[in-house]
Amino acid sequence: RKMDIVMLLTTEFLNFGKFETGPVGNFYSFNPVEGDRVRIGGRTTPEFSRWIYLEPYLAYGFTDRQFKYNLKTTYSLTGTSIYRFPVKSLSLNWKYDTKFPGQDLQYATGDNIFLSLKRGRDDKLLYDKTFRLEYFNEFENHFSWTLGYDFTSESAAGVLHFYNGEDLQRGNGLRNIYISEAFLKLRYAPHEEFYQGKIYRDPVPS
Repeated sequence: RKMDIVMLLTTEFLNFGKFETGPVGNFYSFNPVEGDRVRIGGRTTPEFSRWIYLEPYLAYGFTDRQFKYNLKTTYSLTGTSIYRFPVKSLSLNWKYDTKFPGQDLQYATGDNIFLSLKRGRDDKLLYDKTFRLEYFNEFENHFSWTLGYDFTSESAAGVLHFYNGEDLQRGNGLRNIYISEAFLKLRYAPHEEFYQGKIYRDPVPS
């Protein structure tokens, strides 16, 4: 029981063996556009499968009355945990959720309860519907490469609106913006050391 409490405080996940539910800081949040927001989800563990990892969640905003969801599947090509260095995996992600423009967080998501407590009025929001396919290959010498494809449909929410030049003159906004992107990322970090968490790596300065 004590270990469960420690793991909950450090990882924000409740472990049920084959499945972990969390992060607990995302169970409830609020903003002017969605209003009160609740979310339930989690991820499978290596006890469920050493090859396939699932990370689903479902959220609902009581003001915009919209369901949001995330369906992510990662396949380990080595049969070892995708949280253990070095990683070789193929992942597929289908997601519909809100995003604050310009906010790119490393160790939290935008619906964390602590990020709801802020000064000012965060009433500019994006609804993002994203499909992402990614292949990740990592080597023991700390060289890695990532090949992937993204397709995103963005729509404005709150007091945020999309306009081009002609629409601005007529007073009509754009309903959606579509972004299609193929990418290749190369990374080399010789002698790198890091602390491996469940969903992130924290580099050790040296």
